[in-house]
Amino acid sequence: MTLKRMIAWPVLVLGLSLPALVDCSAAKDLKDAASGCDEFSGGSASAVGTLDVDVKVKAFLQASLALQTLATSVRQDALTSCSAIATDLGVADTWSAQTDPDMQVQIACNAASTKIQAILSAGASGQASLSIQWTPPECTVDVSATATCQGSCSGQASCTAPDVNVACEPGQLSGGCTGMCSGSCTASATAPSIACEGSCTAECTGSCDAQCTGTCMGNCTGKCDGTCSAMDAQGNCTGTCTGTCKGTCDAMCKGKCEGKCAGSCTGSCNVMPGSASASCMGECSGSCDVMFTAPKCHGKVTPPSCNADVDCKASCDAQAHASAVCTEGMVTVVASASANTGDMQKLVATLQTNLPKIINNVTGKAKLAVDVAAQVASSGEALVNGVASFTGKAVACIPVAASASARASASISVSVMASASTSASCGGPSNG
Repeated sequence: MTLKRMIAWPVLVLGLSLPALVDCSAAKDLKDAASGCDEFSGGSASAVGTLDVDVKVKAFLQASLALQTLATSVRQDALTSCSAIATDLGVADTWSAQTDPDMQVQIACNAASTKIQAILSAGASGQASLSIQWTPPECTVDVSATATCQGSCSGQASCTAPDVNVACEPGQLSGGCTGMCSGSCTASATAPSIACEGSCTAECTGSCDAQCTGTCMGNCTGKCDGTCSAMDAQGNCTGTCTGTCKGTCDAMCKGKCEGKCAGSCTGSCNVMPGSASASCMGECSGSCDVMFTAPKCHGKVTPPSCNADVDCKASCDAQAHASAVCTEGMVTVVASASANTGDMQKLVATLQTNLPKIINNVTGKAKLAVDVAAQVASSGEALVNGVASFTGKAVACIPVAASASARASASISVSVMASASTSASCGGPSNG
């Protein structure tokens, strides 16, 4: 009898304590739900990472933070560039006094566009004109980070992280290559000039087998903006050019090469077949005969074979694309010979300096931003509609992040449209 009583006591104690444990857990959920979401509102990815919430809620919060960062970057590029153009052209600053950063962008870009159009209109009466030649920026996505995030979806279902070699569309994978690089090699911050044996998109320093626009340390055959040691009957230079050569150069050329560059390149070098260098000191795009280091994907990352929650995967893709790195495209402002007035010269100078960031907003970040905003909005809508199925911090954080994402998306639209208007006012691209 005594033994039975001894056994019964723990059971009785546990039974009596269960309601208390349940009530304690419920009270904690209510407290967490009412405590707000300072972890997200503070903009700290590390703080969000420590939250004890459902994996797809955490992925959404992180994607929302990434979208806000992208919105800030797009807005800052637009404001910095538009305000610089307007100021360089003598427009009074009417935007800095605004408290709304989106309004600052709209006013600054509108001021820049209006002044550009006025200068071009006045120049046209004197037969002065200019044209914009540009190459689009390239945006790269960190494949490894995407794989890690998508792998977290296994908390909801079976999921295999993607192999970096299949996560990109064919020919879109790039990275450091210490072996043989075929395709193109692009200069980077750590390698501002790269060995090149092919066509160079920027400045070539070496021999050029077609038109070279720049300095020529040998015989220049073509037009010489300077003095030429020998001329043909048509007035073309056939000797040494002291100045800028626009033609073929039989020795060292430093400038834009429209043919094969054999030397160094400050942009992207498209490697000629059979002439791949032993290594690409910048970033190799195409293929590398050894494993890529720090692999990245140009454009979108294709999803892995994964049965995880669709909203979780969408948030992971959004994080990756929002965090993509976009290099500025090349911009060349070409002015007519009659564009030698003070205002036209100022316009050429400021566009050459400030237009690249604006074009990057229009043709690079804009495309990513539209995709990211749509993915985050889709995930957020699903979570908001199902918020009743979550508890604690998730209940507090979901609506906060959804609201922040909506504001970021609207801000991106304002910045991209303002950038497109400024770009179009001088003949640049108006959309992606």
